[in-house]
Amino acid sequence: MKLTCELNIAQCLLKLENYGEAIAHCNIALEIDPKSTKALFRRARAHSNVGKYDDARNDLSLLLDIDNQNREGLKELQSLNKKVKEHHKAQKKQFSGMFNRGRLYEDKDVVKDAVEEQQTDLMEKLATIGGDPDDSRSYYLVLLLIVLALLLFVLLAIHMLR
Repeated sequence: MKLTCELNIAQCLLKLENYGEAIAHCNIALEIDPKSTKALFRRARAHSNVGKYDDARNDLSLLLDIDNQNREGLKELQSLNKKVKEHHKAQKKQFSGMFNRGRLYEDKDVVKDAVEEQQTDLMEKLATIGGDPDDSRSYYLVLLLIVLALLLFVLLAIHMLR
């Protein structure tokens, strides 16, 4: 009687889309009867709905070990395989552009051109000053130019990561 109640509660919770509690009641049902195909089926369905595809596949595997002709179990396994395939396809699509190499190399060219431009400007400024290492003005100006070049480099790197 307790097994039947737990299975009914689990079914109601599945209908209410409260999958965590449905799993808990299926666990209780499986403590009472470890070979309960209904409990395994309902727990598999709940696991599948929360994205725990491996757990769902394990439950369906156990169910089919007990009853290899279980139509609902076979149908659910097919549905699960389709859902997993769609999930992997969606993930692949979501992350496919994350490391787009073409754009990365284009951005590297932009950074390289900007750094070369900064180097040219720095050399021109040093030539204007005279580049006297004893002159504190030239030292601070060169330091300022280096800091500005680094700042530009950081901004371009941030731009590349977007």
